Amino acid sequence: MAQDQNYDLEMQEYVRAALETLTPREQDVLAHLLEGRTNCEIARALHISPKTVDIHRSNLLAKLSVRNTLALVIRVLSYRFAASLKALEPALKRVEHGHGARS
Repeated sequence: MAQDQNYDLEMQEYVRAALETLTPREQDVLAHLLEGRTNCEIARALHISPKTVDIHRSNLLAKLSVRNTLALVIRVLSYRFAASLKALEPALKRVEHGHGARS
């Protein structure tokens, strides 16, 4: 179990660092991918060619060490979910101990 937690922490750090390396355009493309848009839909929205979107998508896959768009979306959303839970930990601990409960 401790080994799993170490892997999770290492993966979280890896994803965080990888996301920091994204160009603004890669961030734009990622945002659209996370919303389930196709390359053509993204191209229209960003006023670029579908081929350019595909290049950015390929760069995203490489930077986040995944093989396909589904894995990319899962990796990024998992990271964001874990980061959100970590941010909530202090509040959850207060509630657990009865300090945050309202009557």
